[in-house]
This record gives sequence, structure tokens and C-alpha cells, in this order.
Amino acid sequence: MQHDVTILVPARDEQEQITDCLEGIRDACIEIGIDYEMLVIESGSIDSTVAKVQDFAEANQQTQILVVKEPGYGIALIRGIEASSGRFIVIFNVDFWDKRFLYLSKVDNLQYDIVNGSKLLPGSSDGRNVYRRLISKLFNRIFLRTLLGYNGTDTHGIKIMRREAILPIVGKCVTNSDIFDTELMIRAERAGLKILELPVNVREIRPTRFAGKRIWRIPMDILKLCAVLRPQGKERQEHHG
Repeated sequence: MQHDVTILVPARDEQEQITDCLEGIRDACIEIGIDYEMLVIESGSIDSTVAKVQDFAEANQQTQILVVKEPGYGIALIRGIEASSGRFIVIFNVDFWDKRFLYLSKVDNLQYDIVNGSKLLPGSSDGRNVYRRLISKLFNRIFLRTLLGYNGTDTHGIKIMRREAILPIVGKCVTNSDIFDTELMIRAERAGLKILELPVNVREIRPTRFAGKRIWRIPMDILKLCAVLRPQGKERQEHHG
């Protein structure tokens, strides 16, 4: 069955927040009056996240759980996008979502292929700790803008996308970890998709997950993207020059 909107919620070890998050998103969808499905993509939880989502899904038929054996934020998004049926795909995080992005589905996404929430755009409010804000700014300035020439201010976070526009982009992506939606946004911009950024208000409701193996995996993926995307960017500029 096809829906107007598919809402993707990646979840790993989110037992403390997951039920409140899903209830809030459900209530927002009812308030706005949209035809939706919600896919919770669970990847590698060792707490009671799966049980809590299953309990919620039993009482809410529009919600399904998709269990991915391989842990990772990116692989969760890829599997969710592949399983989606909505004309629009909305990406929300358990600790960060905004019902304004659901309203956009009612106005054809303002004629954009992707509307992305930016924590660094003027008008945004970033309530995360200093360390996380600094990492975001350095990532944007050094990696996105200087190395890869991305024109936006942020890539990681909530967004609403036109499914038919982004499916071909997803098929070209080579990363499946936390850096995935950065690759997705860079490739989308280079493919000429229409992208709009909106300011968002972010607050920290749990400690950062940027630790352990993730500290080493992200730099490796950055190097991988630089190797793959920089030559493509150069070729595209030469072709249109």
C-alpha cells in the first residue's frame, strides 16, 4: 500500500526515549491529517528498544519495525528508504524531530526535492554541548565546503525528501555508516536536485553517541568520500564549463 509520507526513525539502544518519540510523531501526524507509515529501523540494540517498538506497533497499525542485523545509522537509513512506500520520505531521529517537516508534505514540499534542517543556519538554536557544536562547525567548514565544495550548511539530521528524486541517488552511495546522509546530500546537490535549508531548534536529551569505534570510522569514511566524490565534482565542473 502506498502512502503520502513514510517516516523513518533509526533507533539503537533508545529504550528511554523511543516510546515518547513515537507517540509524539503519531500525534503530530493525526493533528496535521496526513496519510503516513512510520518505519522504525532498529540496528544492533542491546536494551529493550525492540520490545518497546513492538508494543507500540501492536497498538498503532501505521508503525512497523524493521530490524537490521548490521549496526549503523547509515545502513538503517538505506534499508528504510528501500522499504519506504511514501511519496515523501521524512527522516527523524529519536532525540531530534520537528513536525514542521510533516506539514511540508501537505504543500508538495514547497516544490523542492529535499528540505533539510540545518543546525548551523542563521535563526537556528543549537542547545547541544560545546564539543558537539564545535565538531559540526569544523566538519562543515573543512570537509563539506573546502574539500567537497558543498554549498549548504548542514547535511546530518532531519529532512523531507521526494522519494522518486532521491532513490537514484541512494543507489550510487558508497557509504553506509554515520556519514551516509552527508554523501546523500552532496550527491543530490551535484545531481541538480532542488534543495532548501530550514533553521531548526536542537536540544540535547541524551549524551552523544560519538565515541568508541565511531571516532575512527568517521575519518575513514571522510577519506573514502574525498577519494570518490572529489574527482566526480571536478569532472562535472569541467563538463559544464
